[in-house]
Amino acid sequence: MAETEAIFAVDWFQDKFLEQNANSFQIVTSTVGKSNVLLTFGASDNLSVLSKLDVGVITNEQYPSAYLTYPTGLNSTITFAEDIRKTLNEHARDELEHTNGLDNINFPLTSPEAIDLPTLIVLVIEMLDEYEDHNIDAQLGGGWAFHAATQAGNDLASVVAPTTAVQCLTRLNDIQAKHNSHEASAVSHGVGSTHTQAKGNAWYMTERRCALNVGISTGDLGSAVTVVDASNI
Repeated sequence: MAETEAIFAVDWFQDKFLEQNANSFQIVTSTVGKSNVLLTFGASDNLSVLSKLDVGVITNEQYPSAYLTYPTGLNSTITFAEDIRKTLNEHARDELEHTNGLDNINFPLTSPEAIDLPTLIVLVIEMLDEYEDHNIDAQLGGGWAFHAATQAGNDLASVVAPTTAVQCLTRLNDIQAKHNSHEASAVSHGVGSTHTQAKGNAWYMTERRCALNVGISTGDLGSAVTVVDASNI
């Protein structure tokens, strides 16, 4: 994955930062959908110079011990999406749950493996469409293709195609919640809660740490890191 040099042009008025301790600040990058990045200065860094600046560009030449800790947002979202794909496919082909017939119409999800934002978007769009069609069958008053009885609700909050990683994560969280509620019913299904997506997106979130001059992986952030302005918090 390509990397970008993480040089930060920031407003250094101290009251605009969420100060974590004497040597670190919680900051927000404009290109990560407001995801928090922690900028930490080492004990050897001269913060007395920093406090006197109105505007500064922070590099490791100035602050050799400074480093960043940031969430691996895009990669975590991709892992989350692929696990949901597996759960949905297993649910659809479970004959103990779908006593009127397996859902071989909407599933399995066949989008290529998600490896970046464009392929993630393709997978999420497929999930939105196929889950919605599957759930509509459960909402019928009779004549079900897959389900044994009526189960109202569990409609997705939005089936609008996402265009960003943040929107993908929003749709995935909703798919997880609605699938789990749909799948829990032992009325519309022969048995319930057999294929629950137990792990939420937070389970997949990890943090990475890098020096300023090494840069943050754009594969994790979704785009290059540019300006950090804590006034946007």
